[in-house]
Amino acid sequence: MIQPHDLLKIKEGNHLIEKENLPGWLSPYVSDVRYVVVRRAPIIDREIPIGIRGKTRTERFGTFIPIGDVIERITPEQLAKGQIWKTYPFYERYDVFQALDLVESVLQQYQLSWGPTGSVGFELASGQPTITETSDLDIIIRTNDIPIDAAREIVSAFEEANVRIDPLVEMQDGAISLIEYSKGQPPILIRTTDGPKLINTIPGYN
Repeated sequence: MIQPHDLLKIKEGNHLIEKENLPGWLSPYVSDVRYVVVRRAPIIDREIPIGIRGKTRTERFGTFIPIGDVIERITPEQLAKGQIWKTYPFYERYDVFQALDLVESVLQQYQLSWGPTGSVGFELASGQPTITETSDLDIIIRTNDIPIDAAREIVSAFEEANVRIDPLVEMQDGAISLIEYSKGQPPILIRTTDGPKLINTIPGYN
């Protein structure tokens, strides 16, 4: 099942070239785009909501692509399970890779399924350079039940990293910030396929 944050490799001759209103930064190389990120939006008529990354933080474009254009799906959990960063050529260059070692060590203690997203996940999956010296480390933790005490312990442990770690908890009905949740101060923002909402209680959470 295709989910938000999945990386999709798309075939040559895909339908991106047919999209209208492409931004100026994308138009010159749209035919070269091979990797896209699944956005948090409904899949309608087999059209997958995707995001295309440019060369800078401000270059982002959201659109849709037919499921038939996808030739490979790479999940954040696959990147974590395969420890892809440990053999990556730039492992010693960027602090975000050492931070992944910390994340792996911490979350193993709680037996939580996780994976890198954002620029780190994209570069590990595609091999295309997107990480910079100032990149944060975005990760997802996939669970429907995490005690608030555990959330606080995890957030505290992540603060030992040399980069900012931004953990997002992916649940059945949406995603919440682990940092926000750990503060125990409702309401809390949950990101859903229908848009963001404020909720006072989180089903299944302690």
